[in-house]
Amino acid sequence: MNSPVTILKQGHFWTGIQRHNTPLGTIAYGAMSVQYQIPQELKFPYPIVFIHGGGGQGCEFLSTPDGRPGWAQYFLRQGFSTYIIDRAGHGRSPFSEALGEPVSLLTYELVQDLFTQPKSHIGGEWAKLAKNWPDNKEAIDQFMAGAGPVIGALAETEKFARLGGAELLDQIGPCILVTHSMGGPCGWVIADERPDLVKAIISIEPLGPPFSEPFPGLGALEWGITASPLQFTTSAPSADQILDSFQTINALAEIPIAILTGEASFMNAADPLTVEFLKQHGALVEHVKLAEHGMYGNGHFMIGETNSDEIAQFVIDLIKSKLPNESEN
Repeated sequence: MNSPVTILKQGHFWTGIQRHNTPLGTIAYGAMSVQYQIPQELKFPYPIVFIHGGGGQGCEFLSTPDGRPGWAQYFLRQGFSTYIIDRAGHGRSPFSEALGEPVSLLTYELVQDLFTQPKSHIGGEWAKLAKNWPDNKEAIDQFMAGAGPVIGALAETEKFARLGGAELLDQIGPCILVTHSMGGPCGWVIADERPDLVKAIISIEPLGPPFSEPFPGLGALEWGITASPLQFTTSAPSADQILDSFQTINALAEIPIAILTGEASFMNAADPLTVEFLKQHGALVEHVKLAEHGMYGNGHFMIGETNSDEIAQFVIDLIKSKLPNESEN
């Protein structure tokens, strides 16, 4: 049974707020919703910032599709402060006309083929290993109810993440980013904007592989792991002039990074290429395959599968191994 946690402080605020003129007046847009909880017994100095994937929202970290407490509660019980964001245009960060035309990514059929009952013709040879999606008829409904549209260009998504994320870190100070899927590039650009305030990045199957167009029509990852520019050791007007020369990505050269991959996930094809790209460009990155650590059968949405608590504890241990000199209070 989970022990209760005494909350010292909790609340909600917005970052990255912009204004847009319309015929009816001025509206706010592009803001990032931030929900936070700080435990009375703080055991780790750096808070966790959870960044959700494409089509999802921050509530994915609050509970699992089968109704169990999510990663946010787990980390809180282990003495971490937690900050859950809804990226611009997702969840509590409303989509507005100023964000352009919305694009819907997630359908029941796609989620079933990739997450709940993976098919080898889509998910690759790893699909047959999947075993951890909740055996609950309502779980897929609970998951899909939180799915919504995305901004119609990856570069625009990253722009709003960079702005709202930098403002968030300016307020809360040094932190650890835990990203999932399309939230991965958002983590890279936030670190690029505020490298001194990111102590580590745990990236759960980030969008990739490098230079691909993961979703037709949303644009390509022209800068390798992002669709928008990153700061390299030598500046240049285009990605091609830097990436071919294996220049270091300045921000990621000093930040410990771990990329996690589930045994049964379709991202087994893309993640090694992302890791290799990061290594070639000076990043302190480790590729962590869950099956090599005794966690089998996980798909892309490992944060909500039946062994999510086990993975959460593994991530906590991984963070502590990346920051060995940060003792508990």
